[in-house]
Amino acid sequence: MKRMCLISLLVVLLFSLILVSGCGPVTTPPAVPTGLTCEAVSFSQIDLSWDASDGVDGYYVYRCEG
Repeated sequence: MKRMCLISLLVVLLFSLILVSGCGPVTTPPAVPTGLTCEAVSFSQIDLSWDASDGVDGYYVYRCEG
């Protein structure tokens, strides 16, 4: 389950980089939010939580099979 959380986090960070790079040049990658935790609820659901004081109020998480 921790492996699934780590993979999901990496996908989120990669997707964030892709979105930001489409808007202009990126000088530094986004920082990992403080207090980020991931909990596997079921095979198809995870709960992410973090300290929102750094201005991050949401993420898009995508999953694919194969």
